[in-house]
Amino acid sequence: MPKNFIYIKEIGALRLTAQGPCGSRGGAPLTGVTAKSPLQETLDQNVEQALRDGLRQSLAYSRAMTPEERAQMGLQEEGWEDALFGHLGVDLKNP
Repeated sequence: MPKNFIYIKEIGALRLTAQGPCGSRGGAPLTGVTAKSPLQETLDQNVEQALRDGLRQSLAYSRAMTPEERAQMGLQEEGWEDALFGHLGVDLKNP
């Protein structure tokens, strides 16, 4: 007997939920669409801002290092920013 699951997908301020048995064909029916609460919106914005601030501080610290200091960390002279932060998907010229 398949177990039930709940799937939640957030798109902007909307939260979509679906539930049903695992392994069912045709997917699960959409069971609800709810808007995020103002508190959740504020929390999400605060978390995003904190992450961006942390990235800016880390990037500034790394940029202030000499090439020799970065080399001691195993970073190349060219392309070190992408090596450290490229996976984050942000514009490093304007984080």
